[in-house]
Order: sequence, then C-alpha cells, then structure tokens
Amino acid sequence: ELIRALPERLTQLCHSQEHQGFLAKMGAFPFDEVDDVVASSSPRSLFAILDGLQDPHNFGAVIRSAHVLGVDALFVPSQGQVDVTVQVARSSAGAVNHLPIAQADDLLALAAQLRARGVRLLGASQTATQPLFDSDLTGPTAIVIGNEATGIQPELLAACDGLISIPQFGVVESLNAAVSAGILFYEAQRQRNQ
Repeated sequence: ELIRALPERLTQLCHSQEHQGFLAKMGAFPFDEVDDVVASSSPRSLFAILDGLQDPHNFGAVIRSAHVLGVDALFVPSQGQVDVTVQVARSSAGAVNHLPIAQADDLLALAAQLRARGVRLLGASQTATQPLFDSDLTGPTAIVIGNEATGIQPELLAACDGLISIPQFGVVESLNAAVSAGILFYEAQRQRNQ
C-alpha cells in the first residue's frame, strides 16, 4: 500500500532525516535455519559464531566483513544478541541480505553440532597464547567472537577446540569485535588462497 506523506511526517516516523523520501514497514528478519546451515558445511566451510554482540554498528560491520571476506554463514544466539535492526542493516551496507544468518537457541548445542560435522571451533581471545598467524585456518572452521564487554561466555570458551589471539603492539587493551572479526576473516581467506 502506497501512502503519501510530507517529509516532516517521514522524519517523525523514521526518527531520522535520512529517509530520502521513502519509508517501508518490514517484518521480523528472516533468519536461516541452524540445521540447514550446518548441513551445508563442507571441507572448506568458514563460519562465525557471535556470542552476544550488543552494538548494532559492530554487528552490521561484522556482517559486512563476513560477506566481503567469504564467510559462509553467521550464527547468533536467540537471547542476549542485538536484533537485526535498521542500524544493523545500514552498517552492513546491504550485506545482511546476502549472507546466511542463523539464530541458535543454544550456542553450546550448536558447537557440538558443528564439531560433529568436522568443523573446528576457534575462539578469539586476547588472553590466548596461539597467535592468529600461527593458526591453521584452512580446514572447516567456526570462529567464535565474544561480547564487546565480557568476551566469550566461559562455557562456550571451554567448548572451543583452540583459542587464538591477534598480536597487538599498542597500549590500548584490545580491538573491538568488528575490527577483530575483519582481521580474523581476512587471515582465514589469506591462508585458504595461498
């Protein structure tokens, strides 16, 4: 249904002046089914598991990097994770429409499901002693990226097959989740394409 409205009304409805004269009402984001995504795994699969990202801009940037850098799918928890919102879609630069994103009720059960398919889980942790560049990312892999403030939940961290870190040289404590994800995805593809 097409309804005409003054630009001021669109600004009020959008809570933004960046509507370009159009407004669409969308339903809930159509997440992919976990079982379907897991079943699609192959010896070259590269997945990412996001453990409760809260910032919509981080989430959108991770989606964008994942799509651009050849990640096959993202998994997110059904609780404690920012929803796919307008801000997430914008930050993803449209990549949200081109990358399978599956919502799991239980990330530990998902980890077991992936491991049963031969997928190795690698948790990104600044306390890990294994540097990213010395890690083999060429086989079927799921990279686990934690919450911006608390990292990967302890149970999921313990379920990882290994922990990897990004070598850092500055005095700031760590990189944010989106930047870390981009570096991790890039290194995985660099190794796979050598």
